[in-house]
Amino acid sequence: MEEAANVTFGPALREVFANMLMFVLRGEHLQFWERHKCVHGEDFMHRAAVNEPDENILNQVLLDLKDQVERHGFTLSGHFGLPKPNPLHDHNQTPRIIQHEIEHNMEELKANSTHTENRLNHEQQTVIKTVMESVEKGLGKMIALDASGGTGKTFILCHILNKVRAEGKVALATAVSGIAATLLPKGTTFHSRTKCPLILTDESTCSVSEHDSTATLIRMTYLMVVDEVTIMDRRALEAADRTFQWLRGSAEPFGGITVVFSGDWRQIRTVVPHGSRIEIIGRCCKSSYLWKNVETLHLTENMRISQAAEHQQAEEDFARFLLDLGEAKISVVPEEGEFAIKLNDTLTIPDSEGHHMHPTEFLNTLCPSEMPPHRITLKVGMVIMLLQNFDQQNGHCNVAKSVIGVNAGHALLIPRITLIPSDNIFPFTLRRKQFPVRPCFAMTVNKSQGQSLEHVGVFCTRDFFSHGQFYVAASRVGRSNRICILALDEETEEKHHFLSNVVFSEVLTQKTHSDNKPFHTVLWKFMFQPRKINLPD
Repeated sequence: MEEAANVTFGPALREVFANMLMFVLRGEHLQFWERHKCVHGEDFMHRAAVNEPDENILNQVLLDLKDQVERHGFTLSGHFGLPKPNPLHDHNQTPRIIQHEIEHNMEELKANSTHTENRLNHEQQTVIKTVMESVEKGLGKMIALDASGGTGKTFILCHILNKVRAEGKVALATAVSGIAATLLPKGTTFHSRTKCPLILTDESTCSVSEHDSTATLIRMTYLMVVDEVTIMDRRALEAADRTFQWLRGSAEPFGGITVVFSGDWRQIRTVVPHGSRIEIIGRCCKSSYLWKNVETLHLTENMRISQAAEHQQAEEDFARFLLDLGEAKISVVPEEGEFAIKLNDTLTIPDSEGHHMHPTEFLNTLCPSEMPPHRITLKVGMVIMLLQNFDQQNGHCNVAKSVIGVNAGHALLIPRITLIPSDNIFPFTLRRKQFPVRPCFAMTVNKSQGQSLEHVGVFCTRDFFSHGQFYVAASRVGRSNRICILALDEETEEKHHFLSNVVFSEVLTQKTHSDNKPFHTVLWKFMFQPRKINLPD
């Protein structure tokens, strides 16, 4: 904390303090507050023209900290034992979580809605009409939007959210992943907004009490968008459904709220460690009892093609190839986290400046997917990937990329935090205190889902092993001349001309099946001819 106070102050310093409360400290929160409280109010002291932090200054600091921790579902007094700020000194007594969802620039929302209406195709108009009818008539429909890459899914979701909010109604924008949430206006993760537990059972409910601000917000809600639902565990969906019904006093699904699920079912499914095909499909949202009431709409017109005047035929061929790939009509490729770590180490050029290394003996070899490797090499100018949701409003979320060094726009101060893997894959509890980052010259296919990139190189040393992985790898770009794939045998380093594509065909249908069919794995001649791509510096 002292180190952070030497390089920043005010809101940025309070953000570091809040992150340490939530992710670093394991007890003694009150003592930590008493030790550092005087350094957090310098900006308030400057405005009040005082030299020492008085009771009013400290109350303003606590109010700001209260707002920050509530974004992540915590409370100052309940979770950390800090003094409860005096609401009489709060200029806006509306809870931050509600204030965030009801305060909008109405003129701007209406202008954006009007402008967008003129750009919609027929399929998009049908989606908007169906959703708005359910919201305005209180039908409480559950609508699934099945959309492949380039069909305008995010564009439509943003328009629906703006349109509902322009009518003065509460619309919650959520996504299963933090990176997808940043693409939606006022988006946040589904787990953060609903307080859904990370460790789930078939009887789980969300950690929302009847009288807290999250419960009030849920009762005020007309529409909830859930993006990237294809990677959600059905038990999280069912936990939210039970909680919403209880809070809203209604037996209707989600208590009568209109819910829009969106995603691409060709993409990667819910990760089930060491799970069989039946177990993976059983965790899919389509296996939930709720899905029988879902109305599915489709977006099939690729907007990237309609906007590409040059090379239109090539783009149509590439879009068709991606769809065929995702639907198991052709096949191809892989990579695993272990190899991505090796590749990141290889691309980090050693020099005389030294590295920040955190070695151990046995534990040095353990690297769960949610944690950085124990040996981390960090250098100024290196691209890194965050592994923790810090500040989604500013894009600092899980899988977001950052650069080590001076950022001309905003500097993110990252504390070392205690990381514990959620999947219990070891016969002991592994705790590791380290920076929640890893080098990002390369990333696994699973980590890349939800990101759009200019150029992609896919390096394969072994076959894909789960549904939709190659489809995700190939669809990170919109044009075929922006992707290059190299497939090598891990042992002989000889080039491969055939690669495997795994698709669970039953997941692509409206209803799932419980029979254990063999993997739909097809071998197809590698369609990409070797070619040179001039990547930007």
